[in-house]
Amino acid sequence: LARTTDPNERARLENQIRDYEKELQNALKEEIDSINELYQTWEDGWNQITEKCEKYFSDSKNEGGFGMVEKTIFGTMEDGREVSRYTLTNQNGVSASFLDLGAIWSTMRERSS
Repeated sequence: LARTTDPNERARLENQIRDYEKELQNALKEEIDSINELYQTWEDGWNQITEKCEKYFSDSKNEGGFGMVEKTIFGTMEDGREVSRYTLTNQNGVSASFLDLGAIWSTMRERSS
């Protein structure tokens, strides 16, 4: 563009650059929208799973052998979303903790004798 001295050619090239920029912006917006949609689908599914787990493990009649589920706040993401820790404990004192950030298994504890 800097080497072009013909004003018509310069205008054509500037328009072409603007068109490419618009195409790139649209493509990036579509990708971001797609990623946000996938994230929302994942988050909705995870919320359904955690609700079912809370209901199951808090039900004293369950047959899974777990006596308690405890939900605590583990931390906060940069965007303000909370990360929760779910700790499942059975009647023998064995517990497992999971984070709802990517379903990370954070700890496993066995009661010492």
